[in-house]
Amino acid sequence: PLSHTAANASSCTPLESYNHAPAPAPSSQRVSEVFVCCRVWCCQPYIWKELSRKDDWATLSSKPKPWMHAQTFSRLHTPFINSLPALERQLRPYLPRRKVAQHQQRRSSQARAAMSTAWGKSVIQPATGKQSAVVFIFHGLGDSGEGLSSIGPGLKLPHVKFIYPTAPEIAVTMSGGIKRNAWFDIAHPDLMGVRDEPSVAASVGYVKELVAAEVAAGTPESRIVLAGFSQGGHITLRTTSQLTRPLAGAIGLGTWCEAPSQAVPEAVQQMPVFVGHGAEDPLVPVALAEQTAAGLRKAGLRNVELHKYRGLGHSTNAEELGDVRAFLLRVIPDAPPTRDEVEGMSVKELRALLGSRGISTLGFLEKREFMDAALAAIR
Repeated sequence: PLSHTAANASSCTPLESYNHAPAPAPSSQRVSEVFVCCRVWCCQPYIWKELSRKDDWATLSSKPKPWMHAQTFSRLHTPFINSLPALERQLRPYLPRRKVAQHQQRRSSQARAAMSTAWGKSVIQPATGKQSAVVFIFHGLGDSGEGLSSIGPGLKLPHVKFIYPTAPEIAVTMSGGIKRNAWFDIAHPDLMGVRDEPSVAASVGYVKELVAAEVAAGTPESRIVLAGFSQGGHITLRTTSQLTRPLAGAIGLGTWCEAPSQAVPEAVQQMPVFVGHGAEDPLVPVALAEQTAAGLRKAGLRNVELHKYRGLGHSTNAEELGDVRAFLLRVIPDAPPTRDEVEGMSVKELRALLGSRGISTLGFLEKREFMDAALAAIR
């Protein structure tokens, strides 16, 4: 992206200016102009004022709505957009830090105000068999509980109740102030840098309330797992580092978390933590996952396992979810039902029990066939 300067911006449209051949290394002033243009196309309104003052960008004086052009720009220049965090780190000496800080402070106050409103709707999937454990799964930026609700059924754990909370809608700085479901505001591509700590604290408090509600309903802490993807994974790991009593485990996928400022209590140090990450993740580089695992271990968590998946970007795949399932079966294993419990099961429950143990029910027609197979499996 550094080679795509805006040297010819006065004679072409903004999108066309990125289609020219690579130019010589930019000067300090030109680097700043490249950064300004990059942030405009990423819907950073606080940079627009800076841009509008530059005489050599007179062609943009009509102030087109950047969010209207961003859709076209993202389709044509997705690799460019994915490289923006790395680009900003390279250009950090040239950033208008005072303006960034002022805008971040304004967005943070808006986020804190939004956090005082009701949280989003949680999607709850009851256990298909006899419930003995609960798994919370927290979504990433802009997603919802409904968006991740296909994960639970795919893991085929009939003894687990899955809960998918939804974050409140807040104005997200990196999205140009557009309101999205978010656990906290992100104002800067440097994910390990300063963030909206008040909203992070509010989200962590909300997670603890959800856990307390399940404990009050009868599920012990030793049978509860926290899991999250991307921003939701960050909240999961931040909550884990602040626990005073251990849960069954924690899972962070495609996420990051700075090293805790304080060591975790001794009672929590043996809590299992699964960190999974795509080796080709363009949004959250795999190096951040390595830093995350190292920071958690340094804080005293002794059972942190890091899994990296080749060919995987900012998403999940069957291999990773298979490892997640194995982790869950290890930390919240399904206690085998008694003979009396099996005999009282419906055909649906028997089918789920056999499926969780890898036993095919193809060709079964009578309930007696399901029951005989289930009784044989628990012996």
